[in-house]
Amino acid sequence: LPVQFIYIGESIRPAFRALKQNGVVLDSFDGFMGTRKIELPFLQRRLTLSLGPLLIAAKSGAALVPAFAVRQQDNRHRIALHPEIAVPGEDEAPLRDSATQYAHLLEDYVRKYPSHYGRIVYDRFRDPRR
Repeated sequence: LPVQFIYIGESIRPAFRALKQNGVVLDSFDGFMGTRKIELPFLQRRLTLSLGPLLIAAKSGAALVPAFAVRQQDNRHRIALHPEIAVPGEDEAPLRDSATQYAHLLEDYVRKYPSHYGRIVYDRFRDPRR
């Protein structure tokens, strides 16, 4: 594939460089990008999400487009892209609103495709701070 993997260590500068060059940066909210996290309602419990993707979008002006991979019956995967989630700033309220939109989407996917998310759900319910 014509892609370059950027592994984030102590600095997220490589992600900002890629965005500046009009690249596409993929990250997951359950990842480790950044130290700021937010706790939200999720499946009648609580879910802790990384704010890293939201902060990158807010700081860079990049679009935050939720994407989910869904395994088909023939074992191929379909990528579902959703409309952009607006990230109007780095303050607590806008970040919470944007993260809540993402959490609702994730909740829908977990309900529809629980086998795809068994590990993340198990980890979250075992230790909600993860």
